[in-house]
Amino acid sequence: MGRRDGLRSTATEASSNLPSTFSNAASLIQTFSSKGLSVRDLVTLSGAHSIGNAHCTFAARRVYNFNGPNGIDPTLNSSYALKLRKMCPQPLLEHSRVPLDPLTPMVFDNKYYEDLLEMNGLFISDAALLTDAGTLAIVTEYARDQSAFFGNFVNSMLKMGRIGVLTGQQGEIRRHCSAFNS
Repeated sequence: MGRRDGLRSTATEASSNLPSTFSNAASLIQTFSSKGLSVRDLVTLSGAHSIGNAHCTFAARRVYNFNGPNGIDPTLNSSYALKLRKMCPQPLLEHSRVPLDPLTPMVFDNKYYEDLLEMNGLFISDAALLTDAGTLAIVTEYARDQSAFFGNFVNSMLKMGRIGVLTGQQGEIRRHCSAFNS
């Protein structure tokens, strides 16, 4: 038995429920709050950026043609920006990617938060977590205490999993997760 899924699915609908990687702290806080998630949930769930990759287009926006010195986003560590330029040279290749966490890209850990404090967050929304006193305090806590991050991550994931749950006759349990039943 699985969870019930909607009877339609669109990229626009999915995107409207996700925070933008270009969001500032106030926008991130509002987006998470509108789903019943706290500031702590926001910072905790952002820790999922500890693993995985992103398309170089996200890095390029911060290291090429940015309205800052040398075309680089001033909220980005300059050494990290130069590494991003090497990993994502112009012209960008369509499928080029960069790790979300430059130190331990394949390990789920608290290094993401250490990276943020060193201004090594890939997304503008990552850097935004340093601009609000409340989010900054939690980033600092998690950079120092991996077990606190791990414990809160479990709770925040469970909380997020309860958002918009379909029940009764709503939606359907799909036979194949990537396709509607009918």
